[in-house]
Amino acid sequence: MLDLLGLEKKPGQVMDGVSLAPVLTGAATAVREEFFNFFPSQQNGGGVTVVRGAHKLIRWFAPGVPRELYDLEKDINETTNMAERMPDKARELDARIDAFLKETGALFPRPNPAYQPRPDGAAAAAARPLGGWVPKGCVVEQRGRAMIVTGENRNPFLGKTNLKLKGPVTVVLQTRGQGGPGKIQWRAQEQETFPPDGQTVEFTLPDTADQHAETVVTLPAESVQHVRLYLPAQNAPVTLEKVELRGR
Repeated sequence: MLDLLGLEKKPGQVMDGVSLAPVLTGAATAVREEFFNFFPSQQNGGGVTVVRGAHKLIRWFAPGVPRELYDLEKDINETTNMAERMPDKARELDARIDAFLKETGALFPRPNPAYQPRPDGAAAAAARPLGGWVPKGCVVEQRGRAMIVTGENRNPFLGKTNLKLKGPVTVVLQTRGQGGPGKIQWRAQEQETFPPDGQTVEFTLPDTADQHAETVVTLPAESVQHVRLYLPAQNAPVTLEKVELRGR
């Protein structure tokens, strides 16, 4: 029977711990044929290695990352991956890793068959209604890439949260048709609610008929988590062709 070091255990001998003394003093010899290193929380999702004889195999846990096989006698710096050139050796050591994981009951990341990747950037905006903007006191009709905002009370606005922008923040509006006064109110990341006063910048949208007009507003904020875009849509619809939020 062998202990963790591969040292032979004599019948009736109790080994509560593992002592290196017999190996260090030359009284015994470590006969273990393979060594494992388990690191489940590093790059590529972590991984496990096995060294057996002159060869070392690295299995990464992240999906799609290839196995790495090295000949330590000829390539001590591990510069040339031999997995494709020595497929039989790679499969042999891969099987040893399977046995090691099963025997030790090691916990490691496994692919979730129900996982659906979250879209980001432009894809995320397209996947959310109105690009994530929520109408309050107004109704919004989307025509192509434009939003037609029609007010239902005296203070119609569009709200958007979960922004996590570093200030100062620049807001670029591209509009057409109806103009008038508006304002932008913001809430910082550390604020749970909008403050009763301040943190508001006013602006004026020009009347443009069929022409496009661009209005740029700067928010003097250190961070922006949530914005409310108040539009002059009380009396006539506002055609909003672009809203762009630019953080530092």
